[in-house]
Amino acid sequence: MFLDQPSKTDAPKPPHDVIPTMVGEKWARNLVKRKPEVKSQVTRQRDHQRVLCSNPAIISPWFNLVRNVKAKYGILDEDTYNFDETGFQIGVGGSVKVVTASERRLRPLQVQPGDREWVTLIAGINAMGWVIPPFFIFKAKNHDQAWYHNPKDWRIGVSKNGWTTNELGLEWLKHFIQHTTARTVGSHRLLIIDGHESHKSLAFQDLCEESKIITLSNSDITHIDKKAFLDTFNQVFDKAFSKDNILSSFQATGLLPDNPEVVLSKLEVKPYTPSPPPLGPTTWQPKTPSNAAEIEAQSTLILKRIRDYRSSSAESLQGMVQQFQKGAEMMVHTQVLMAAEIVRLRAANKAASERKARKRKRIQHGGTLSQQEAEEIIERRDAEALVEAERCEERVQAGGGSKGIRRCKTCSEVGHNKRTCKKDAAESGD
Repeated sequence: MFLDQPSKTDAPKPPHDVIPTMVGEKWARNLVKRKPEVKSQVTRQRDHQRVLCSNPAIISPWFNLVRNVKAKYGILDEDTYNFDETGFQIGVGGSVKVVTASERRLRPLQVQPGDREWVTLIAGINAMGWVIPPFFIFKAKNHDQAWYHNPKDWRIGVSKNGWTTNELGLEWLKHFIQHTTARTVGSHRLLIIDGHESHKSLAFQDLCEESKIITLSNSDITHIDKKAFLDTFNQVFDKAFSKDNILSSFQATGLLPDNPEVVLSKLEVKPYTPSPPPLGPTTWQPKTPSNAAEIEAQSTLILKRIRDYRSSSAESLQGMVQQFQKGAEMMVHTQVLMAAEIVRLRAANKAASERKARKRKRIQHGGTLSQQEAEEIIERRDAEALVEAERCEERVQAGGGSKGIRRCKTCSEVGHNKRTCKKDAAESGD
């Protein structure tokens, strides 16, 4: 009777592939390990309007349009181009990984310059794998001579905010024509554009027609326009600026209720003046040495203990040597880090000195300039300045004086006038 009763160990186990009614927190991870045909991936967030524009019914006609246009004008792959604009914020650093204490709660901060400027880059590429020289747009009114130390085919334009304008868009098209005309194989060129406002100007389109450049832009794929932006903004505005969020913002900044400690306790940078190390040898304390004076004191004590070995135990000497070794290793590591930092700072200082040594002269107001054009303007100005200096020197040698140099009317010397002239005073005395 006892043998016929089922025991707990003899209870039937469910098959391996049977999913239990209650799964554990590691079930999904174990499933991926058991099934080589599946894998885990991280999802990415995407705007709803952009997902709707990813519909094949919207995108497929675009490819048909490109094929039909190339067939209509006989455009070859060698004459197919695409270009786009991108912006850079100068003075904004990137994120890097750092090692911090495990109990740290806040993310470490990286100090970056406060002068942020926007730079636009217009880049064009050819379907055969080569790139058109870059076209930069700086936030400025005048061209600075210090900019032009780059390849001769680069081009730089200026605008009040560093963005593309209709005039600069037309200048880029001229830049495009300059660098693609000699490499054109067929009769027409295809230029795929991004639909920017500057590409829709009459001057831009007229120059394209004159140069047999066919432009294409799929405006239907643009995932959000101004109206959609305003509609979306209207939906999230009330949620973002709710009463709870507004009160929380005042509380988080320590303004209401008045609590400055909320902000001060989160500051990452707390300036302090480190205490100077002792100047002379000091009595060694039982700790790892952290400066040269402590190493000297500990080494002196170790040598004394070695000489008086009979009155000291081996464990005591071993502990002191280990502490001495640890302190020496720490200083060596610090020296290596400081040496690397010195190399980096010297390189940065050298680059800053080279930039400072460059002449900061305005060479043109507005418009665009290539590296070669800027160099020609600089050379022409230098040549004119040299000629003017030679003429001035000739006038000085001829005794005719030079504009801007005051001379005595009595002796024609510089440094005094007729009233203080010694020669005139001597003649008057005679």
